Amino acid sequence: MQGNVRDMRRQKVIDRREQLENLVSIKSTELCQLNQRINKEIHDRQEAEKEVQNLRVELERRVRERTRRLETANQELESFSFAVSHDLRSPLTSIIGFSNALLEDCGDSLSDQACQYMERIIAASDRMKGKIEALLNFSRMNLTELSVSQVDLSQIAQDIMRDLSETSPRDNLQVEITAGLTAMADKVLLRAVLENLLGNAWKYTARKDRTVIRFGAKDFAGGKVYFVSDNGAGFDMEHADKLFEPFQRLHRIDEFEGNGIGLTTVKRIIRHHGGRVWAEAAVDQGATFYFTIGRVENHGISAPLRQ
Repeated sequence: MQGNVRDMRRQKVIDRREQLENLVSIKSTELCQLNQRINKEIHDRQEAEKEVQNLRVELERRVRERTRRLETANQELESFSFAVSHDLRSPLTSIIGFSNALLEDCGDSLSDQACQYMERIIAASDRMKGKIEALLNFSRMNLTELSVSQVDLSQIAQDIMRDLSETSPRDNLQVEITAGLTAMADKVLLRAVLENLLGNAWKYTARKDRTVIRFGAKDFAGGKVYFVSDNGAGFDMEHADKLFEPFQRLHRIDEFEGNGIGLTTVKRIIRHHGGRVWAEAAVDQGATFYFTIGRVENHGISAPLRQ
């Protein structure tokens, strides 16, 4: 009996050992397979990362190349614009000079209609000369590097409105400038933006009995949207696509003077700051121009903002 019990116990030990050995063998095989899969995944991931890195390097190379080509094309275009504008000034100056001389020296012998024709020639030549000067200034505008700093837009707006009021005083003038509006931007270029926008607001309210001009901003998740509004002549929104194109006008020259390049300059400066500019208006009900600085335009602002 005792011998049988010992044999049974010994057999159980042997069976359990075999079971453990089989289990260890199975688990070892599973671990080996798992390790192989992990090694393969690591290898595949490393290969994918190498491919992504190669694609990134190639993309950066293409971007640099296209940027270089674009900069070259822009420089050539600006040089061409400057050369053409510069070459046009000389004959225009001659036309204006000889026309004035003809009126002064021979005006008495010319008919009234002929004198009117000469005056119209001089006026048209002066307007063209003004456009050429504006085009020259536009082509000289250096936007390759921005001198970025904290700019007090409110103070700049106040200075501009003070200069406008002193140059051409008006009765019944209401100017509202929100205090403390600042932005990280190029101070000189942002001043040019506000000079154009506030100057337009001043110009197009000249025939109103009461002038109202505002400069302010609205807060959005992506930053601020700045605006300049007025109660002036306004314009038809059907023609709003022409606003920022060079020499496109929504009012006759005999109604409001201008060279047609101001808003084009505004668009170029704002776009170079990574923002955008747009407007809303109605005929005889004023206009509001909005602009952003930075990438706030990518934060859901797609429609004009009503006051």
